[in-house]
Amino acid sequence: MDSDKVPFFVTLALAIAGWSATYIVGRITTSPTLEYKISQAVANPSEKQPNAKSITVQLTNLTRTTTFKNLTVVFMAQGNTQILGNITEMQPIPPAFEGNDPWKYRGGLAQYTIPKVHPGWRFSILVGFIGDKPPTLRFESEDPIYMTEPSWETWFVRHEVWFFVGIAGIWLLATFLFYWQRLIIRKPA
Repeated sequence: MDSDKVPFFVTLALAIAGWSATYIVGRITTSPTLEYKISQAVANPSEKQPNAKSITVQLTNLTRTTTFKNLTVVFMAQGNTQILGNITEMQPIPPAFEGNDPWKYRGGLAQYTIPKVHPGWRFSILVGFIGDKPPTLRFESEDPIYMTEPSWETWFVRHEVWFFVGIAGIWLLATFLFYWQRLIIRKPA
């Protein structure tokens, strides 16, 4: 391959990577997408419940234009598991606001309705339980929602700016190295 074409191919490869990232980010941010991440159960003892455990769910609205209304987060106990109301809590990450309604407990269910989830809002939900299996998670909404766990696609949405800064940095470095090499190793005419 002719060395004069190297900058062209580097630029083409980075342009394709940039276009692909833009396409992925656009597809996710224009569809009604909520990302959720469930942490592993960890010991969370209290004075009243020394055998208590808890799981944490991180919930993020990845869209840029969609506000979800009346999103209900439901945890269902499995088998001999019991959900502990005194350890269960909703923690909005500012500027998010979770509303004023309390958690509702029915049998093996714990549910909370968030009145509105605006674009970019994040919530951390801590659920305490006693038992072998952690509660399962379910969502209910008036609107259609695409629920997804963290993936390489959602990584692009969360790190879009830094991805493009990295592409620009790679392009500048590659261009600098190419032309620096040409200045050091001058080809005879």
